[in-house]
Amino acid sequence: MDYNKPLDLLHMAQETKWVDKVNMARVDGHLCSWATGFHPRNLSCRLHGGFLNGSYNVSQKLVFDDGTTWLLRLPRASRVSPEYADEKIAMEVEALHVIREKTSLPVPEVYAWGLARENRLGLGPFILINFINGICLGEVFGGGSSRLIREDIPDADIEFLYRQMAHFMLQFYRIDFQPDWKPADVANEVPCARSSAHMEGT
Repeated sequence: MDYNKPLDLLHMAQETKWVDKVNMARVDGHLCSWATGFHPRNLSCRLHGGFLNGSYNVSQKLVFDDGTTWLLRLPRASRVSPEYADEKIAMEVEALHVIREKTSLPVPEVYAWGLARENRLGLGPFILINFINGICLGEVFGGGSSRLIREDIPDADIEFLYRQMAHFMLQFYRIDFQPDWKPADVANEVPCARSSAHMEGT
């Protein structure tokens, strides 16, 4: 694969600038006050922990005064092209809506989302979802630093896990994603979709 070093350096600079902007919003309290505007009762919130870094997104846990926890997800500036970031978010919102509606998979509920132009913090498109606690299978079945399954795991536990995964995959297989679907359809099809512009009455 060809490697474009100047382009890679540009992406690194863009990410550094974007991360600094996100950190500033965290430190000066603007991130929490912004998220409060999406809460049905405008409850205040606080940051919980640092960034949760993924390959294509960064996430931040937000804990509101009533104890509920939301998760803010933002596409990483250097990993997702600005041309497709809005489309990526819109498609994720639609996918979550369809999966919640048509399967029994425990996927998060979308409380709010918006395109880049609707994020008054200037941090790009976003999704605010409920935080789902889970247990990493690696911690349950793994053997310390090894990536192999421990030998003392009962076969019945492994069978239960694979049956559950197969059940989920069969439900995915039955979903009929419409080939002519467009990201613009999301606002009409997802009842819980709300942008910052909508919440602020602009």
